[in-house]
Amino acid sequence: MQGENGSERNKAGVVHWGFGLGLTHGPDKPAESEQWIEFAKQNNLPHDHWWHVHNVLATFRVRIRGTKNSWLTLIDRGKLTSYKSPEVRALASRYGDPDEVVGDDWVPHVPGINAPGKYQEFAKDPWQTHSMVIKKIESETYEYFYPPLKKTKR
Repeated sequence: MQGENGSERNKAGVVHWGFGLGLTHGPDKPAESEQWIEFAKQNNLPHDHWWHVHNVLATFRVRIRGTKNSWLTLIDRGKLTSYKSPEVRALASRYGDPDEVVGDDWVPHVPGINAPGKYQEFAKDPWQTHSMVIKKIESETYEYFYPPLKKTKR
């Protein structure tokens, strides 16, 4: 099995964190900075933002500047709240059924939260669940795709 979780961060509502510094151009030329690579080595630092966290079920609220205490929820438990707005749904309806146009193609499979199982067991070894889901997707047996996938001849 080959894979990465890059597509996970493409879901609307996922908060993607990449920690570290990435400098693609140095001060002297449009190439990675030799000085930065050397600095990172000398100080035992990564020379890119290699440590990633994907918050897939986050809630994100912002305070409206200039108000006493007005807050706006942008993401609610991993879902963009703007997708529920009448204006966004009206615009989406120009291209088809709004539920499909702004609907989720993928939802994270988290036992005890939105999938069968216990979160405590999942949290001990998330890769066990992720690899099971990937194998089911590759074999076209993942039960949570909608519409269900039809087996294809290989």
